[in-house]
Amino acid sequence: MANFNYQVTEQVQTTSENDFQPIPAGKYSVYIEEISINETRAGTGQYLRIKLRVADGQPYANRIVWTYINFQNTNPVAERIGQQKLNQLLLSCGLHVIQDTDELLNRVVLAQVVVREASNGYEASNDVKAFYKNEVRAPSGASNASVQVASTQQQNKNGIPPWHTESVGAEAVVPF
Repeated sequence: MANFNYQVTEQVQTTSENDFQPIPAGKYSVYIEEISINETRAGTGQYLRIKLRVADGQPYANRIVWTYINFQNTNPVAERIGQQKLNQLLLSCGLHVIQDTDELLNRVVLAQVVVREASNGYEASNDVKAFYKNEVRAPSGASNASVQVASTQQQNKNGIPPWHTESVGAEAVVPF
């Protein structure tokens, strides 16, 4: 048996009560860690369930934000809103067409994160209001070659990716 003497210190102590608290509203560089297509509860439509991870090098790095994009629905307004959000996401990734949701994995985008207040028995949570273009940087440990290909092949004559913006203000919004 190895002799091991260790005491948890206040500086590194973590509590589960803070692990699932929403992060503050704002724009965060995130990458798509998981994505799945699910059927709506009523069975009359489909939505994307997307797990986003806040990228390294910024506040709240490695925190997770979930968003849901309802792209097929019997309610035409809900369907239009979902398709607009899906268009934002694809254009923010530098894509116009995809054949498989895996094409979105490890793509880096700027997400306008909002806090949804607690209601109807649910705790406060985060959601993504909008997606913006962001300079492509592979997350640490990412192995998706599409991130690296996009960042090296889609540069203008000055070596700047076409989706790179100096500002993340209103002018960076993906138009429809």
